[in-house]
Amino acid sequence: MAPTALWAQQGHYNAFDAVQYDTKKQLHLQDLQRHSAVLPILNKDVIKYCGSDSLRTSGNKGFLGTVKNLKPLGFSKKNLKIAFYPTLDLSGGAESKDFRMFGGGAIGANLTADLGKRFSIGGYGRLSQYSFPGYLEKIIAKQRVVPGCGYAVPSALGGHYFWDWDVYANYEFLKYFNLEAGMGRNFWGDGYRSFFLSDQSFSYPYFKITTSFWKIKYVNLYAQLKDMRTTGSGLWSSMENKYGSFHFLSWDVSKRLNIGFFEAIIWQNEDSLAHRGFDINYLNPVIFYRPVEFSVGSPDNSLMGFSAKVKVAKKNFFYGQFLLDDIIWGEFSGGSINRIKHWIHPSDSVGAYGYWTNKQAWQLGFVSYDIFKIRDLDFQLEYNAARPYTFSHRMPGVNYSQYNEALAHPAGANFQEVLGFLKYRTGNFHFQLMGLFRETGIDTIGTHYGQDIFQSTFDTYYPELDNIPVSQYNNNIGQGIKTRLYYGSVKASWLFNKAMNLRAEAEVAVRRQSSSIATNTGVCFMLGLKTSWFQTGSDR
Repeated sequence: MAPTALWAQQGHYNAFDAVQYDTKKQLHLQDLQRHSAVLPILNKDVIKYCGSDSLRTSGNKGFLGTVKNLKPLGFSKKNLKIAFYPTLDLSGGAESKDFRMFGGGAIGANLTADLGKRFSIGGYGRLSQYSFPGYLEKIIAKQRVVPGCGYAVPSALGGHYFWDWDVYANYEFLKYFNLEAGMGRNFWGDGYRSFFLSDQSFSYPYFKITTSFWKIKYVNLYAQLKDMRTTGSGLWSSMENKYGSFHFLSWDVSKRLNIGFFEAIIWQNEDSLAHRGFDINYLNPVIFYRPVEFSVGSPDNSLMGFSAKVKVAKKNFFYGQFLLDDIIWGEFSGGSINRIKHWIHPSDSVGAYGYWTNKQAWQLGFVSYDIFKIRDLDFQLEYNAARPYTFSHRMPGVNYSQYNEALAHPAGANFQEVLGFLKYRTGNFHFQLMGLFRETGIDTIGTHYGQDIFQSTFDTYYPELDNIPVSQYNNNIGQGIKTRLYYGSVKASWLFNKAMNLRAEAEVAVRRQSSSIATNTGVCFMLGLKTSWFQTGSDR
């Protein structure tokens, strides 16, 4: 039996980026904002707020009608529902530099199932073999991981092969609680980027408790993370364990205002004193982590944050995040005054500013839907910045990362960027114009200016860490080798079949990176036929 829509109600709503965007847009335009910052979205919420059509195939007939109306293999009987479909990706392209070709393919499967009214399981797995544009190959060579995906194993066919997977089991408990365990990613934020928790790293084991009542959604997330620095092996078991505990509270204050509160703590499996494992002190779902951290005298890494989203008129939104990694208030207040004095009178001698422990990141964005009264023509503009040394720590094993990638912004820290999107949808066609400018301060050999979150960060030398002491004062965004990245792309997608994410894609991207050391410019052209929903980010 294969009904039109056969999806686990408690399961994740997985769709490729353009369809995910359309769904999030519908959530935004509701009278209440529906806590759209918490991803992944559950199918039951999509059905409740956007309608069941959001889960169904387009139903188009005519040319390629048979392909367009393919449905997942399924079984449905009372409260038992199972849906399965294989996934296949094929893509290829060329870049102008050296006329280099790249591409490959992936095979896998996607499964969702309702086992009763309140329990669902689901997930996907895929094995990929790809080669990438030159700049991505350099990133892969450095971090040994395909961005957002698995460990990069050299392939005899060229490029790399790698696994990527996401599985979960989900249970609705006493109406207000949702319990979930799995191996996957989470994203907390209303922007394209997030400084709280992003989905830019590889999957990790987690347990999540989501509490929903009144106008509140409160998420407790406990995760096991991996530190790859101490091993050259790609075996999961050979990597050092570390752990993370995260809280996020989303509150719809009114129909036009949503605010959020975030906190996280990262700790090592072992420190200099003992084997710790998962520290039960951080299991408390409501207490602030900072007092707990001080009470146990730990060297752990704690972060806090605040977010807000404001609806203006009917279809315009301002949103933002502020993340506090570390701060000394006296240095912050006095340094801010001295910095302003320096801006006003650059030639005058002023007091110190830019203290190294004042580590923050912030985001400000704006999105407008149906601009110029043209349906489904949308505009988004976003600014992101992170001060030097944000997300790093004196003990590199507790930095804010997973599997050699940042848990927040893929650029790490010590940068600022502006990015914008113009998106348009007509029928099953999606078009996207993207532009990005980023300014980053990078290191040379023997320096630590704050971009690399995997370096030990402290202003004093420790022989056991062999760290590079950082400057106490005058730390500014972009310090080091100032590097500018310009990235622009035009992308078109034709969605054959919504139920199976089957689509054809074409993209042209221009990338230029310049510094005092080198300048690299390239143009890439890509074509693909895909069914997977998670894609490797090319805007790195």
